[in-house]
Amino acid sequence: MFLHDEIQRQPTEVQRILSSPIDQALNTDHPIRFVGIGTSLHACRVAEFWLREAADDQINVRAEEAHHFALHGTITPETQIVVVSHRGTKRFPNEVLLRASEVGSRTIAITSDSEASPTADFVLRTCSPDKSSTHTVSYTSALAVLARLIMNTLPNESEDLRVALQDTPRQMRFGLQLAIPEEVRNALVHSSRVLVTGFGIDAITADEAALKLKEGTYKWADSLTTEFALHGPPASYDDTLCALLIQPTADDGGRTQTLESVLRSVGAYAWTVGVDGFVQTAECHALARPFMTVLPFQQLVAEVADDMGTNPDTIRTDTEPWKSAMTSFQL
Repeated sequence: MFLHDEIQRQPTEVQRILSSPIDQALNTDHPIRFVGIGTSLHACRVAEFWLREAADDQINVRAEEAHHFALHGTITPETQIVVVSHRGTKRFPNEVLLRASEVGSRTIAITSDSEASPTADFVLRTCSPDKSSTHTVSYTSALAVLARLIMNTLPNESEDLRVALQDTPRQMRFGLQLAIPEEVRNALVHSSRVLVTGFGIDAITADEAALKLKEGTYKWADSLTTEFALHGPPASYDDTLCALLIQPTADDGGRTQTLESVLRSVGAYAWTVGVDGFVQTAECHALARPFMTVLPFQQLVAEVADDMGTNPDTIRTDTEPWKSAMTSFQL
């Protein structure tokens, strides 16, 4: 399985990118749109979060889902388009770039070091493509490129981000050495449903974790913000559910603890993920959490796949009827 190796090479790729110069920057006086789909959209949402934090929310920036934005998004000559993708080959991200070029927008494509050359004014490369279709290293590498782009854009205002990421590669290496508790691994193997929750920037990681779990273990996994998980969804919680709750660093009003109690009271498996969690992560600056909190979920996917005999590298495209279904349309 390639996934194990792809997970382990992340700190090296992130370190390389963070220590390499990027000569592009964005104009914060004009609209900025980070565009992607799936894991790449999650990276875009982190970039929006970082840029808003640096600019104290005084900026016109949004992360956009490529499908809807390609068909219905507003793109003007002043709009700056940053499209994030794994390999630069997907239909709707490339349609966004085409639409933007037709109206004269400035475009930046962030993608892997593959043979594909997206039609953009500038192409920023992340890393060699993931050999596993359950993408990991291309996600954290895209985060690193986006961080460098933001630091170039607001060199003074993004000093907190720069400080936050200084020790990230080392912290990632440490985080990858932390073992997944056997109790959690076994529960996930035997549970029919999975829930991941997060607060603030961790809600983005929860979405990414749920996607990886679906791709790599073939189990249906859902992701919710911590508060949303208390509004209605408890009616569906029972002993068939395995829940992983990302511990926040910011005050969430005690809601993660409340949610854990609710889950356990109805018989669901429930564990916290964090520095002091049952599933441990490396300690880091709050702005570096997207690099750190995703790691145990990636490792959990790889280990559960080993136990269950699923294949995260192919995400079921080597088995019928999924092979025919998943190759019957263009991505």
